[in-house]
Amino acid sequence: MKLNTIVIVAFVLLLLAGLHFCTRAKETVAKESREVSDLVYVPVLEVENKMRTFFLEAYGQLNAGQTLDIAFEVSGKLKEGSLRLKPGVRFSKGQLLFEVDAEEAKYALSARKSTFITLLVQVMPDIKLDFPEEFAAWDSYLSGIDINKPLQNLPAVNSRKLNLLLNQRNIFAEFNNIKSQELRLEKHKYYAPFSGTVTDVYLEPGSIINPGVRIASALRTGDYELKIPIRMEELALYQQKGKVDVYDVTGKKVGVATLIRISDVVNKMTQSLDVFFSIAATGGTVLYNGMYVHIKLNKESYEEVMALPYLAVKNNAVRIIRDSSIVQVPIEIVASFPDTLLVRGLNKNMQVLINSSESIADSTKVVGVPK
Repeated sequence: MKLNTIVIVAFVLLLLAGLHFCTRAKETVAKESREVSDLVYVPVLEVENKMRTFFLEAYGQLNAGQTLDIAFEVSGKLKEGSLRLKPGVRFSKGQLLFEVDAEEAKYALSARKSTFITLLVQVMPDIKLDFPEEFAAWDSYLSGIDINKPLQNLPAVNSRKLNLLLNQRNIFAEFNNIKSQELRLEKHKYYAPFSGTVTDVYLEPGSIINPGVRIASALRTGDYELKIPIRMEELALYQQKGKVDVYDVTGKKVGVATLIRISDVVNKMTQSLDVFFSIAATGGTVLYNGMYVHIKLNKESYEEVMALPYLAVKNNAVRIIRDSSIVQVPIEIVASFPDTLLVRGLNKNMQVLINSSESIADSTKVVGVPK
């Protein structure tokens, strides 16, 4: 009987101890829950003071500084030049690009020179008789005429009577007609005025062309312009700098742009002006017509400053977390931009509340969550 009593008493004591332990555990958990519920997590920015540089950026497209439409002033059958021109073919300055068949024009010029020689032969006896002092010069000129070469300038005429005689015999008129035909014959060949690349070909060799008909188009390689719309309030800075760096779509620097001219027409919609730059490639970079690029200009630099959003600042002060509490710290606003303030007066690793107007009770413990 005593043994049973002892067992029962022991069981009751263990049961009471278990109930007491459970009660205390629940109280502890409840207490911890209340402590956790008293914490507030807020987004913060950790202070990092450093030099911050702000850039002006603008975008544009490279265009050839010089383009060319190839056309002739004469008509005839189109012939191939020193190379077969197709889109993308490169050519060098002075290369023969196209020519127009000139056989007929050459024969006509030779015939005209023969007529001119005949006129000179007919007038020589009169020169020898009436102007013997002039005869040697004109005889030498006549002997030197080669119908396959351009005519040399006529000997100087120092006598009014000789001038009238030569006019009467159509010497001057025929000479000028021949020089005109010689110039026209030169127009049967088209030499490249610069080194460049063919962009389009509209007529092939063998075609019959008329004066002014476009045969091909080309652009000058290595000479590019960049047109950038610049806001009027930023124009003075670009003028002051004169040169800006040029970057491709990947952010790689590809050249340096030099301001060469500014349009005086304002875009009514954007209130910007078209500014034109010449481009010099850097680092062996190859530039291409139509390539999209952007320019970047160092606008301002500030040392040992922190960038904060406008919401973080109120009345030249910010709120920071110190010992799990929120305190207000005065700051100095160094510069302002459309979406950022640059400030001084904060120590490294301070945690600044992003929203300074967020309402939090003074007794509340705060934990910062860096953004």
